[in-house]
Amino acid sequence: MFGIHKLPCYYRYRSTDPLLRVPQVADAMSRKRYTDIGKYLHINDNASVVVARQDGYDPLFKIHPVINCVNQACNILFRSGAEISFDEAMIPFRGRLWFKQYIKGKLHPWDVKVWCCCDSTLAKDKLTILMVLVIM
Repeated sequence: MFGIHKLPCYYRYRSTDPLLRVPQVADAMSRKRYTDIGKYLHINDNASVVVARQDGYDPLFKIHPVINCVNQACNILFRSGAEISFDEAMIPFRGRLWFKQYIKGKLHPWDVKVWCCCDSTLAKDKLTILMVLVIM
């Protein structure tokens, strides 16, 4: 819902103003429960984090298990055909990251660059991307 009906702040989805309120979000759970889930949900163990500028530091430590899970699923489901393309993709990101790249002339000049392995097939005069594998 957050990607379809965009508001400047997630608190607006629970607003009392009927023009801003989104009942599917506001009625699903309380504001406190939603913020507590975001506050306490951890995908990785913070006790094993490596500090920046140390050997073994991973800037994506907190989401690395999700990346591994997606990559494993892609390895299982992805069956490459004859037409394979390796290309870069840009993920728009407005937060602070030291590995964001500035590319002049792009719609979003400051983005995170990832490399993708794409397999395409021509079906019904349309190019269909079957699977995109994010390579970190």
